[in-house]
Amino acid sequence: MSNSLQEFEEFLESIELGESGIKRWCAVAVLLLLIQLSGGCFSSSGRSSRAENINADGNLPAEVRGWLDRVEGKPQVGSRINVVGWAAPERPETRIEAVEVLLDGIEIAEAAEGVERLDVADSFGKPDWSKSGWETEVSLDNILPGEHRIEAVARDSRGARHSLRGGRLIMVLDLR
Repeated sequence: MSNSLQEFEEFLESIELGESGIKRWCAVAVLLLLIQLSGGCFSSSGRSSRAENINADGNLPAEVRGWLDRVEGKPQVGSRINVVGWAAPERPETRIEAVEVLLDGIEIAEAAEGVERLDVADSFGKPDWSKSGWETEVSLDNILPGEHRIEAVARDSRGARHSLRGGRLIMVLDLR
């Protein structure tokens, strides 16, 4: 048996889940892995929550630029966090229709847009980006404790979805 596998088994024994608890924990881990490998979950509309037009990697000229700047608050089961960022179209004929916040690839909130972001307008030398900010409050009432990926996607006036930079992992604690 490999050393890391033996250490993992010792860890599982040390947290005293018992055999049935370990089986449940492993079943959940396998399910989450399968969901991740299959490309994520689908929203209630049947559409994938993943962006079809991913441009945040910089390989293609971005039609929409943006960033998830901050996650404010303490991510705890039953609490609320604020998610803040910006999104702006590169071309004047393109409009941002919505910004969706995703947790583990599933839409959990739609952000309020039009928040003043003079810093963004100044940094890019684009005065028309002065209202490119967005923010939303996200409820963690039904979120399991553990590590989760939070990210944002902007939907433009044509319906195309653009991943915004700045997605990150958050650790949701259960302090109840």
